[in-house]
Amino acid sequence: FQYINELPAARESYQNTDIMGRLEIPNLNINSWVTRASNNEFYLDNNLWKQYDALGVPFFDYRNYNLNTDRQINIYGHNTLNEKYFDKLPFINLEAYTDKGIFDNYNDIYLSIDERQIHYEIIAVKIITEQDNEHMKIVFYSDDDFLQHTAKLLQNTLYRNSNIELSKEDRLIVLQVCHYNPPDTYLLVIGKEKRM
Repeated sequence: FQYINELPAARESYQNTDIMGRLEIPNLNINSWVTRASNNEFYLDNNLWKQYDALGVPFFDYRNYNLNTDRQINIYGHNTLNEKYFDKLPFINLEAYTDKGIFDNYNDIYLSIDERQIHYEIIAVKIITEQDNEHMKIVFYSDDDFLQHTAKLLQNTLYRNSNIELSKEDRLIVLQVCHYNPPDTYLLVIGKEKRM
């Protein structure tokens, strides 16, 4: 298919040059613009118009400077237990991946950036505490460094597609959302770029 970049129109519409991508998980009702600021705090409580909003919007890790070539892209979004905000926080739908049936059957992630649309296949779901922050490592100094990281990242997963091995050529996406069962944890959805 021919990729049409919709990001310039979105930036103009919201008057916001921080809009750097669009994340889609078709079967989970996730279709969201993704921002990137110069830190990982701003979009925790600002909206696409850069106005204060406690709900925030999904955002890339500020260290993901080159979305087209980075070996791992991290995207963060909010969760809530307050039902009246469920339809306003797309990352809530990631909770569905704690169900093995959903994990096994709905494993396509699409990320549109300026250069192209990237198709990822979900390979693992993981619940972590704040102490387990291997997924926050996104700068790698060698192939070995990257492979050691992926081995640690894929330890202690809730579910894992054991048919998929990772190599030094692979690129990952990590989606992170707060998780409440158990309390004070995070849910990670980890995907690998599908090669054409």
